Amino acid sequence: MLKLPLQAVSILMVVAILISGCENDPDKIGVDLQPEADKLNIFYTDTVTVLAHTIRVDSVRTDKTSRTMLGSYYDPVFGTSTSAVAMQLRLESTAVELGPSPVLDSMVFSMDYTTVAMGSNTIMRAYGDTTTAQTWNLYELDQPIYTDSIYYSTSQIALKSGEIATTTFVPHPTDSIFADGVKSQAKLRIKMDDTFVQKFRDAAPDDISSLEKFLQFFKGFYIQPQAVTQGGAILFFNVGATTSRMTLYYRNADEDSLRYHFPITSVSARFMNFTHNYQFAAAELQGQLNGDTALGQQQLFVQAMGGTAVIFEFPYIRNLTRDGNLALNEAKLTFTNPVAVSPFMEPAEYLLYNVTKDGTYRLLEDQTEGAEYYGGSYNRSTDQFSFRITQQLQKILTQDTLATRFYLGASSGSILPNRVVLNGFEPSPNAENPQRLKLELIFTRLN
Repeated sequence: MLKLPLQAVSILMVVAILISGCENDPDKIGVDLQPEADKLNIFYTDTVTVLAHTIRVDSVRTDKTSRTMLGSYYDPVFGTSTSAVAMQLRLESTAVELGPSPVLDSMVFSMDYTTVAMGSNTIMRAYGDTTTAQTWNLYELDQPIYTDSIYYSTSQIALKSGEIATTTFVPHPTDSIFADGVKSQAKLRIKMDDTFVQKFRDAAPDDISSLEKFLQFFKGFYIQPQAVTQGGAILFFNVGATTSRMTLYYRNADEDSLRYHFPITSVSARFMNFTHNYQFAAAELQGQLNGDTALGQQQLFVQAMGGTAVIFEFPYIRNLTRDGNLALNEAKLTFTNPVAVSPFMEPAEYLLYNVTKDGTYRLLEDQTEGAEYYGGSYNRSTDQFSFRITQQLQKILTQDTLATRFYLGASSGSILPNRVVLNGFEPSPNAENPQRLKLELIFTRLN
């Protein structure tokens, strides 16, 4: 491990930089506390060994999310990813009153598309290729879901046999539509099969006389997109919008062209289920997920939507203290995306945890200093992001019981599908941007 004392002129330049300027500059933390004699013992290294590899994310929580993701897309690096959803409908009123001699004609389910901010300057309505047709199947739930329960991306739910609707469509998440004679914002509309409508025709009045009775009669439904083999996209929906609902079209003895809505409300139980098929993913990713951790020295893979994350460690970091105690002035960890790939935008924000010896994840000491100091935001001008982990590493160096392992994942993994490929500690020299995963340390020898 290389630790180079700076030349005299360089030392004076570093000291001048570290002790000048704004008092709150994160690069200066710890320097003002050093005796003048210690400031000439400042060292720099960026060759601390980093061992890293990609893992599968166990699961992410997907109930009560601010938006709903649905769809399937194929990525030549990450394979096929699919998002399904289970959701519950409510009554528009305390009880369903359809008037005298109602005749039920048809039912249509609709959801409003919504926009998603991916970074400070990017707004998207879909992730992937919206020119590809998708096929979605709808099923009736065979067991209830509950608002006060917790559901994850791997949660399963029993379904009744047979589809209650199937739709094949090319997404148009930006196009306004005419629905019921009124121009409205972009939405997806799915006509339910008549066999499903018949369920409501056959319902006894008591079945829909209250919300409790209705949820026993119809527990909800499950939308399952068929996995694509090329193209495809994840689409974003605002299921809490007033026009995201099931609409019953009917007539009675008094009037024609009547409607009754079964809305999805803020208290409707719902959750998403994410699946990832890495069978046709890049060989480097498949290898790491199958246990070949050495491949992580070249490339690392982070995928939101409960996909993949990175485990890394500094196995020899404590060797820095063999020659005596030291004080870290700065510890900066930098990740590089060798090539940005459209239309698969990288995550804008990242999460970093210290992995304890018992396998639990803990926030870093440095995170309490705020985002400006701590980092974790993707810089699209450099295709990099960094974390300052000075306080956490200082604690690790002084406490032998602390683990040197860390977990890197995508932020907002429950509501965003982004992914990114990162360089490892020893990336291929042929990479378009071969800058490696790097830990930079500025430290002072205390004795």
